[in-house]
Amino acid sequence: DQPFMKPSAVQATYTAGTIVELQVRVTAHHKGHYEFRVCDKALDASKLADAAEGQACLDKWVLHRAPPAADCKANGPADCQPIDENHPERWYLPPPGHDVQVAGSDFQDSDATTATGYEYHTMRFKIPADLSCEHCTLQWYWSTGNTCFYDGDYIAYFQKMKSLGWEAASWAPAAVASWATETNIACGPQGTGSFGEEFWNCADIKIVPGGPTPPPTPAPPTPAPVPTPMPAATPMPVAAPTPMPVAAPAPQPGDCAALWGKCGGASWTGSTCCETGSYCKRQNEWYSQCVKGTAPAPPPTPMPSMPSPTPAPSQPQPQPEPKPEPEPEPEPESKVDCNQLCSLTDLSSSGNMCSANSGSQDACTKTFVKKAGFMVPCSWTGCSCVADAEGLLECPNQATLCTSLLQARGKAGTPPRLRATSRHVQRSWGAAFIQGNNVSMQRATLMDQELDSDIISREDERGVE
Repeated sequence: DQPFMKPSAVQATYTAGTIVELQVRVTAHHKGHYEFRVCDKALDASKLADAAEGQACLDKWVLHRAPPAADCKANGPADCQPIDENHPERWYLPPPGHDVQVAGSDFQDSDATTATGYEYHTMRFKIPADLSCEHCTLQWYWSTGNTCFYDGDYIAYFQKMKSLGWEAASWAPAAVASWATETNIACGPQGTGSFGEEFWNCADIKIVPGGPTPPPTPAPPTPAPVPTPMPAATPMPVAAPTPMPVAAPAPQPGDCAALWGKCGGASWTGSTCCETGSYCKRQNEWYSQCVKGTAPAPPPTPMPSMPSPTPAPSQPQPQPEPKPEPEPEPEPESKVDCNQLCSLTDLSSSGNMCSANSGSQDACTKTFVKKAGFMVPCSWTGCSCVADAEGLLECPNQATLCTSLLQARGKAGTPPRLRATSRHVQRSWGAAFIQGNNVSMQRATLMDQELDSDIISREDERGVE
């Protein structure tokens, strides 16, 4: 059932055989990768037998990434990431920005807070040279990676990225871990048995033929030599009249970009004006877009201020004795480390989660849960007990460690503290979308509810699953 799958006006026009720039806005970072597909007709749910018929049309034209720019270097812009030789259609999400919320592997919808930041992901894809359509459907697909990865090919890709000098561990830490295998990081029955969230969105577009490349113009024949004539008398120079300046013609409506179309950015050579009722808004250094409304008026130019007279020198005043600055407070240590887990109760052994202790703060702070070798302490929020993703620990051989600690405590002295590998994440919620007025997000069912992840739906949904 696709109640919002109805064609709308064409949002953008592309040329076959060219490279286009696409942009995705993200308010909650879920890792994973994006893909784009094109159906060479306008998809209408009322004319489709089922969703599979619409997806089959989209699968005919899977867009591939354009080669990275010549000046790309390791750890540069996200679109500089190496092309996946096994999956040239994938564009992997870079590490989240400072203001973007992050969905951790132990995230629950009840932990979500209001989104306050977002970021744009800008990427370039190739339009197939033999594709043209008056009204076609562009599909965006996001396979998230905060719970599990789409397949085991993530391991090969990110390990190669690491060998090329990229900080791959900040993109997909589990994929470059020494213990990573398809069975413990991939989704589905061949992997962990769980399924990550998936998002879809569609836009109505038009693709015009690119046309053949014109043949080179032949060189003109070399003329025969002409005898040099006798020089004539040089006439007196006559000054030519200075032409009156002619105002540049105003851009015609057809010359300007349509609503939601691109109108500027680095290396952009197309139109920089927008159709009536919209204006060109700068999104970032690489992308400007035509949006509804009127451009805000520029701030007034400040009037230059008169220089103030130079005051007469005053008598020097005695300076007070400098006071030593206070020593900075030491940073607090992590709330819980691998040693301290030995004194907490493992709720996972009884099949419970942190929420089982939402009625008692004292009981909450004395428990933890574990999943696939990761330990997550429970944290009291003031009214409930949740898994504290900021204290995520990797504690191999935890049982051996706890036994050693019990033996050490029977002797004099205190056993040394062991340093744990901690992955700090921020609990959050959010949404994602691509160009177009209509938006669709669908959530895949999670087979493993122990480690859920966040999703927020948007109004005016539109998509093909």
